[in-house]
Amino acid sequence: DLAGLFAENLRGFAPAAADINGDGRVDLLIGNATGKLIYLEQQTDGSFVKMDDFFQQIDVGEWSAPQLFDLDKDGIVDLLVGNISGKISFYKGVQFGENLQFELVTDFLGEVNITDFDLSYAGYSTPHFFSMESGETLLLVGSEQGKLYLFENIDNNLDGIFQASSRFESIFGFPIQHADRGMRTAAIVAQTELRDNPGLMVGNYSGGLELFNREAEIFPAITEQIQRLNFRISPNPAREFLYVELPPESGNKLYYSIYGSSGQLLISASAKAGNQNKISLNISTLPVGIYRLQLIDGDKMASQAFIKIQ
Repeated sequence: DLAGLFAENLRGFAPAAADINGDGRVDLLIGNATGKLIYLEQQTDGSFVKMDDFFQQIDVGEWSAPQLFDLDKDGIVDLLVGNISGKISFYKGVQFGENLQFELVTDFLGEVNITDFDLSYAGYSTPHFFSMESGETLLLVGSEQGKLYLFENIDNNLDGIFQASSRFESIFGFPIQHADRGMRTAAIVAQTELRDNPGLMVGNYSGGLELFNREAEIFPAITEQIQRLNFRISPNPAREFLYVELPPESGNKLYYSIYGSSGQLLISASAKAGNQNKISLNISTLPVGIYRLQLIDGDKMASQAFIKIQ
């Protein structure tokens, strides 16, 4: 319970670390569901004390996800913040004595917006800028639907448009087709001695972590290969029942979960496929809104969005 934050009764804590007050100790900015930032200052004994729950009056709307990174390469840490809109805000770091101040440059950095409007009107962007050994700056962004997005053409282009990149395999060791890592993803790139082949750690809404490295598998003896499950849902939008059509090779018993637009788990149960490999799901108790259905069939898994109407 760092700095007693549990008592704040907030959701979506997202930490970023840097020396904010110039005392040589790493402090923390904590994003959360309010869109504001909480400032925790590290003390001489290593503990953290909350100094401000509305740091420098910065508010990005909802679900702030900060990163502290010297983006413009002027030797001063800058602040980048993702949010529910799927965009990224850029606050330039300015040194005032020993303290850092952050001045808003843009709330649409690089014209990046990772929201998939076919699935939802929320993006939940979680930005992570990192540097390659060559000095090139790249941007990795997690999203609500789970896909990781990679961007390049950043250096000397902070007022321009960042370019989507497909270099996942050359950098992280897996193809872009495997960049969907679950719901509400967030990722960091490990800065190790193997800077040419950086390690990638990915978290998601389920609470687990995945580690990727181009050089070797982690615990290869217990690595499970998750395959994509193909299925169709109808009607969409739906009122009382949602029908799921499965491929012929599907198992008889499947597990399904339904998540709300904010990622909360609403329904989790098993179902048996009936005639013509179809299952029927009763959604009559769900309020009108946008939802995500996740199906698991053995080692296969996939999810799709659907809309509940009156």
